[in-house]
Amino acid sequence: MGQEIDLSVALFPLPSSAVGEVCTFNINGVEQSDPRFNFDFEFSIVVEQSFNLSLSHGQDIILVPGESTTVPFLITNQGSESADVLLNFDGNVSAFVVNLPPVASLSRGQGSYVDVVITAQSGVVGNFSLPFSLTSNHTQADSVTSHLNVTVEGAPEFAISGPQNNRVIIPAGETRTSNVSIHNVGTESLDLELSIQSLPMGITAQVENQTITNLMPMSSIEVVLTFSADASIIPSTFVIECLVSNIKDNTQVEILELDLQISKRTAADLSSSTNRITTSPLQTTSTVLTLINMGTSNETFSLNFDYSNTTNYFQIEANVNVMQLGPGESKDIILSFREIASGGSQAGESLPIQVMLGSTGEVIDSLELILVPQKVGIQMQVLPIVDEVKPGGEIRGTIVISNSGNAIDNITVISLNSKCDVVFTDSLAPSSSSSPYTWTCTTPSSQEAGLYQVQFRATSSADASYTIEEGMAYEVLENWSSNGALTVQFNSASTEISHQGDVTSQVVVCNQANTYTNGMVELEGVNSAKLSQVWRESGSDSLSQNFTLEASECAEFSLILIATGNQGFTAVLTVKATATFGSLTTSEKSSTQEITVEGITPKPEGLTLPLGFEIDNQQGITFISSGWILSLLLIMFIRMRRKKPIEEDVFLPPSLESLPPMPTPVVEDSTLPMAPAILADNEVRMIDGRKVNCPSCQETLGVPRGAKPPFRFTCPSCEIKIRVVE
Repeated sequence: MGQEIDLSVALFPLPSSAVGEVCTFNINGVEQSDPRFNFDFEFSIVVEQSFNLSLSHGQDIILVPGESTTVPFLITNQGSESADVLLNFDGNVSAFVVNLPPVASLSRGQGSYVDVVITAQSGVVGNFSLPFSLTSNHTQADSVTSHLNVTVEGAPEFAISGPQNNRVIIPAGETRTSNVSIHNVGTESLDLELSIQSLPMGITAQVENQTITNLMPMSSIEVVLTFSADASIIPSTFVIECLVSNIKDNTQVEILELDLQISKRTAADLSSSTNRITTSPLQTTSTVLTLINMGTSNETFSLNFDYSNTTNYFQIEANVNVMQLGPGESKDIILSFREIASGGSQAGESLPIQVMLGSTGEVIDSLELILVPQKVGIQMQVLPIVDEVKPGGEIRGTIVISNSGNAIDNITVISLNSKCDVVFTDSLAPSSSSSPYTWTCTTPSSQEAGLYQVQFRATSSADASYTIEEGMAYEVLENWSSNGALTVQFNSASTEISHQGDVTSQVVVCNQANTYTNGMVELEGVNSAKLSQVWRESGSDSLSQNFTLEASECAEFSLILIATGNQGFTAVLTVKATATFGSLTTSEKSSTQEITVEGITPKPEGLTLPLGFEIDNQQGITFISSGWILSLLLIMFIRMRRKKPIEEDVFLPPSLESLPPMPTPVVEDSTLPMAPAILADNEVRMIDGRKVNCPSCQETLGVPRGAKPPFRFTCPSCEIKIRVVE
């Protein structure tokens, strides 16, 4: 119950079915245990197109190169539709020529035989499998392939060829060689035999390879024939035969006829004074060739030069090329050589020279010359005479150049420094050296101390691209003017400072020496200690009194001088710069600047009397009190001296209220307690860390070292003067 099974049904349309026909099928099922239960299932299928091709051929074939064979192929359309089919050859078209039939139109189920003509190319031999394919004009159809096995049998065939014009010339009493070529033009390897026939009396011949084995198809071999003629043979012409036969089939023979000419004895000897010649682009190099007629008769000789290796690099000239010499006569030939372009091999380029006989064109002697291009080589040595100078001084030395090349060379030497006017040229033979050349150079007057090098360049005239450079080291000593190694300028913006005010001064230190230095600046002079100093290098916010200077360099400082205390004074100031030059320490001072500092005007302390007498407050109080007492005593004394009236008056001393008030003693302000004051404009109090807040730009600033309130200084941010109070 509830179980499902898969039922497979195979349907095959009949060949007579048409495309698009609908076939309806019904499947009926009955329950075996209970026939009351049955079911029916109906479905339909549509007949579609089918494409199927068939290709076959007869048995394997045997071919001979160059001969054609016709092979029938059966092509069949097994599809459901008519089709245009085409037979194709998919093999090596360079080995086989295949003529295929045109396109065939086949209805469904139709088959047809077509003829294919196959020809093996010359030289092809062996077993091959030729692929053929059958395709349809229906793109849905797959092509079918069939292979035809072909055996191409070998064909023995050979040929023989001789020297130019099939002629061999042998002088009487001499030996000559000649070459013949044997070619296998068939399709199978060959074993051949070579022989010479019809030789006249007095002539002998030898064959280098009389038997030739396994000569492969389409290959050749050179065979050397050596002929010797007796000295007594009369000059004449003979015809000889060179016979080549197939060892496996002696009926297969090829014959080459040669004209054997016996000539009179001709000989020549060509020699040279040297076989290796070094050339140069600067001048012509010559050598002498000697040609001797070693024959027995007058002959005309010509020289044949093979320029193939030398024409791109050398110019070659001969004073004579053709000459006529009697027996035993000789002739000198002058050859001139000149290098015209670089690039030739340093090992040398060969120049073959042949001596040719004018009557026959035969080469009777030869010679090979080796032309070597110029190899440029220069060595230069620079030696010092004076190599330690002050700026602007003269250094001196000598130069020696050597030619390490293989030919004469004109070598030019120049200086690469603007203060050196050195130019000279020397012509040197190979492996030779010049005499010492003395040179002088002037160093720049502003040159810094240290090590330098003067450079010289040597150039070859034979090859302008070949240069070498050598130099000599020299030292410029430390030096400065008689005015000193340093200059110090001290310029104050003002010569007066208000009470607890400040002034900014500019200090410039310049290095007058020709070397590096470092040091520091400081303030000196009368009352310099009463001024608080703030040193700052221009262009920097950091405090510094140190400087580092290269030669002829300057450093600029900003010096803020702050008045401290209440008393006024006059300061006579100079700036001192101390610097180190190597192991030497030196100091220089600026011009004097006089600055006046204002103080607080004190309240009077006492009395100034005529005649230059002065008394202080305490003494004044004492004197005034004493005067009042004396005045009272004097009044009392006067009244006591008056006559008494009838009625005696009672003396009453004056009351204190009637006396003038006593003067109040003067007390210094500094002794009175100070009440907290309200801050005025641009006044601030210090906060933690000895810092203040600028009332203008609100920048938090550090106060100058050692300064105690009250004092003034300038804000570096907004340049507003600030007064710092307690």
